[in-house]
Amino acid sequence: MRMPLHKNKTIRCCFYLLVLLVIFFVSNVRAAAKAGGEETILVHYNGNNITQRELDTFIKVFFIPEEYRSEWDTAPEFERRSLRGEAISDMLEIKLVLSTAKEKFRETNQNMDAVIQEAVEDRLTEMKEKRGSRRAVVEGMHEMGITLNEWKNLQSQMILYQSFMGQEVKKPHVKPAKMKDYYYRNRNDFKVPQKIYYRTLYVTPRGGEDREDVRDRAERIVELAREGEDFKELVRRYSFNYDEATEGLHSEEIPENHPHWRPASVRGLQPGEISDVIDRGQTFVIAKLEKIEEAGIKDFREVQGEIYKKLMMQKFEENQRNFLDRLEKKAHVEFTEEARRLIGKDDIFSYEH
Repeated sequence: MRMPLHKNKTIRCCFYLLVLLVIFFVSNVRAAAKAGGEETILVHYNGNNITQRELDTFIKVFFIPEEYRSEWDTAPEFERRSLRGEAISDMLEIKLVLSTAKEKFRETNQNMDAVIQEAVEDRLTEMKEKRGSRRAVVEGMHEMGITLNEWKNLQSQMILYQSFMGQEVKKPHVKPAKMKDYYYRNRNDFKVPQKIYYRTLYVTPRGGEDREDVRDRAERIVELAREGEDFKELVRRYSFNYDEATEGLHSEEIPENHPHWRPASVRGLQPGEISDVIDRGQTFVIAKLEKIEEAGIKDFREVQGEIYKKLMMQKFEENQRNFLDRLEKKAHVEFTEEARRLIGKDDIFSYEH
């Protein structure tokens, strides 16, 4: 069994936060109820702990698709070690961010708690408006396995996390010169393939018409088109199963290695030409080759927004990664012998400092 991992750790930290906090709630409740033993601690960090139960739950929620979660306990040991190593690194990042955020905001903003609580109540009001009542909201939370107070706590943690990361990791600015440089160095990424556009009209039997009657009707439509009547209008008036959304128009990319390829119904036609009647059994087809767009490169102005988003996200991820690295360097992290056994000493050495 292969259990896929999320590769982009800087992006997934935000995504993981909500469910990770749910896990913490559940873990704390279960730990309090657990009889005859203590939780197995894997990591000590800045006076706090990560337990094996938290880690295994985190892995099952985030690292393993739902259909494979029941197989975690029987997965090959090398996979389990790899997943534990990835997961424990992510858990440390999130916990370090939250603890740092709490310290910093308490020092700089004495009203932070009140601001966060007001934002939480705003979110609750939005949910009540969507669900119709407070009772419906609470019932929905119970279905997720959390109480209203737990939900409020989760929301306050999320708002704290987002506010803190928004302050610490600023949205980067991308200079126009940087975007143009990227465009010219990656022009092949903005290729536009050769494309063909054609319109088809389908003629089928009406009432007691035989095949010859249908063919004659199709031939008359061809004559009208070649005499100059608007083919799109002919399609609207005469085509079987007319679709207003497409108006009978089709488009297909022409393979780069077969530049002279054409769909069968317009093969041999030049743009603007009408085909002869094509016999398809019970249906007769008439086609018009509308146009052929040549291959090329999109203009910079067409892709400027796309390039900006790409470069901005790259820089933002780099800034976020650097910020998280600084947090980890300041933290005191100690792995227990049980962690070394579960994860492997080689991986442990890459996390401890």
